[in-house]
Amino acid sequence: MIPVFEKQISNGGTAYARWGENRDVTAILIHGVGLRAESWYRQVDALKGEFDLIVPDLPEHGSSQALQTSFDDLGLAHYVVSLRNFIEETVVADKPIILCGHSLGALISIELAAQLADSVVGLAALNTVFERSDEARQAVQARAAKLNQSDSIIGVQQTLQRWFSNSPTDDMKCYAQYCQHWLENNSVSGYAKAYKVFSDQYGARPSALNQLLCETAFMTGQNDPNSTAEMTLALKAHLNEFGQAKECKSLVVNDAGHMMPLTHPEPVVNELLAFKHPAHQSQRERVAS
Repeated sequence: MIPVFEKQISNGGTAYARWGENRDVTAILIHGVGLRAESWYRQVDALKGEFDLIVPDLPEHGSSQALQTSFDDLGLAHYVVSLRNFIEETVVADKPIILCGHSLGALISIELAAQLADSVVGLAALNTVFERSDEARQAVQARAAKLNQSDSIIGVQQTLQRWFSNSPTDDMKCYAQYCQHWLENNSVSGYAKAYKVFSDQYGARPSALNQLLCETAFMTGQNDPNSTAEMTLALKAHLNEFGQAKECKSLVVNDAGHMMPLTHPEPVVNELLAFKHPAHQSQRERVAS
């Protein structure tokens, strides 16, 4: 059965699920293009007893309201502002925050962690892009333009092929069906806008990375063709050379693809728990620096 969260709506129009509001550390999980809060369902059971756990829908995804900005004018900063306003509305001031973002959500989380450096104590950026080539960027931009010209969700099977091509097991087929449902039942304009914003990025901005002060983990799947292992290693190398972060890790998960948080939840859970409990020893595969 496709998971469904009980959600509330913030004053700013963001739909979100929340567990453990009175706990002393907040963890916020931010999903990627075309998905919704429920794409984190395999992390929720393990984390809701540990954190004030908040899982929002991105603007015009799931049950969240749209941003009042046109397709052509919309940029990553609009999503960052929307999520920052949401955090400032829902999280008690000075409460420690751990951010975890996937794909576009990772780019948003990096920007938020830089802007909220006094509050954010941990950042997990999953399946993100960095120093993407012009050729790869243009291919994503072409798909975004087609979406914007359509009155229905298109290209779902091609998207699922990129996300799950190396995951043929029955469990993976089930997760692919969940993603298909979320994609096909999204707002057409919301999907197109988010895809456009993601397609415009070369990846995580160096200036934002350089402002990170928190413990940071970059993670991707071994079989992710777009958010590659090389990018994850390059992100760590950049922080080691130019950044101020307390500690930075890069991890590549064996046999995982772009939907690593859904198909391989344990490494993600372990990293988030390690931010809260530094002595926590996870059974994860590290990529040596």
